[in-house]
Amino acid sequence: MSAFTLPDMSFRPLTLFAAIASLALLPAACGSDPLVPDIQQPVQPPPPPPPTETPNVDGDGASGTITVSAATTYQTMDGFGTSLRLWDDPHVNGLHGGASTGGIVMTEAQKDTILNLLYSPTAGIGLNRIRASLIFPGWQPQQGVRIVADGPYPGPQATRTIDFIKKALIRNPSLKTFFQVLYFDSWVSNSTPPFEIAAYIKASLDFARSKGHEPAWLGVHNEPSYAPPKFSAETVRDVTVGLKRLLQADGYSTRVTAPDDVTDVLGAQKASVILANPEARSVVEALSIHLYGDLSPTEMAALARQYNLPLWMTEYDDRTGGSEIGWASAIVHEMIVTYNCAAVDMLYAFLGSPGFGSRQAEYITLNSVGTTYTGYTLTPAYYQMGHWSRYVTRGSVRIAAASTNPDVKVSAFVKDGKKVIVLVHSGTTSQSVSIPAGAYRVIRTQLSGSDRLADKGLFTSAVTLPKMSITTLVER
Repeated sequence: MSAFTLPDMSFRPLTLFAAIASLALLPAACGSDPLVPDIQQPVQPPPPPPPTETPNVDGDGASGTITVSAATTYQTMDGFGTSLRLWDDPHVNGLHGGASTGGIVMTEAQKDTILNLLYSPTAGIGLNRIRASLIFPGWQPQQGVRIVADGPYPGPQATRTIDFIKKALIRNPSLKTFFQVLYFDSWVSNSTPPFEIAAYIKASLDFARSKGHEPAWLGVHNEPSYAPPKFSAETVRDVTVGLKRLLQADGYSTRVTAPDDVTDVLGAQKASVILANPEARSVVEALSIHLYGDLSPTEMAALARQYNLPLWMTEYDDRTGGSEIGWASAIVHEMIVTYNCAAVDMLYAFLGSPGFGSRQAEYITLNSVGTTYTGYTLTPAYYQMGHWSRYVTRGSVRIAAASTNPDVKVSAFVKDGKKVIVLVHSGTTSQSVSIPAGAYRVIRTQLSGSDRLADKGLFTSAVTLPKMSITTLVER
């Protein structure tokens, strides 16, 4: 086990050999001095522009009309992400009741493939949020003793978690992180002084800072009404105040989200107590919800409107049984359009194939025999999420949108003057709908067919929506 210590900040100057090697990379030019360019060399003309693509018209648009209005705006989107478990965490392959085959052993190249599929905006679906926990039992086994950042499971794995985040950031520099405590050491309870709990939590930020990373957001406790020590609303409020003072004193820009509770009603009860305190309110970045037992977060949405805060759905899974459009229609669209959520997060990025909740609680299934990795499967939710996460980037603003066809749900966004429109078609036959003026690149998924985030070309006036499909229109 390794204790939390500051990293070695020493460095070595550039060696003479490296300096000479770097000079050798300079292009040689004609003339007596190899470092002076030949001014007589003709300048090459710029390459010709790519040929203009002529938009297509797909059908007569007679099955309905899609309209949007950029004059009416709603929430500003933060993005889409997941919670994080590491590759070889036994939980990844854990069965209901706690039995496990152990974690999954993967090569670095195999991990790179999964990272690209999750976080790259070009090679994958461009997820831009990670909710991670550095703190697990063993972080500070007894009150006041030294922090232990890394140890055997089920203890903390802080260094490896930060390493994962850094690799994800290479794929997507716009990625932001959200630290959350899942399980506390046993000495932490409702009777522990709130400022001491705040200092315990802040130690995870100090560790991350020592490794070159600072999270954008911080949560006090995941599902405080469900998981021990089952913090009261007052405890969460007072810990939030303590965090605000500690973060401010050490120059952190990290903000707090709350309360990440298990249902809408329980979350609203805690959030209302937190927000009624001006000091706690001043550090709250967003209200965060889970959907277990309740897919209609009306009370949390009302609080978000009352306090002018973003609402984030930070944990749920695809319980539609692998439906072709279930995650897109029942969760992502509804959270964004009906409840004005600015973020929608799946439970996990990946799970092992025997893991509890596998194929509905993750975007990528890691197939394995025991601990031996045998490949991956992209879940239906992976392709469905990609219709938003690849094209509706952070800072996009949702705008008014409507469909005259009851089988077509529509959400629309604008950023830098360009519109992105996502159409979820639940009909059992193909239908052509008219679309707003302009030329749009059409991206389509039909899981009963062959399209998987497929680029179908440039279209104008009308597009055909295959049965049970998702189509994203990206304005040229």
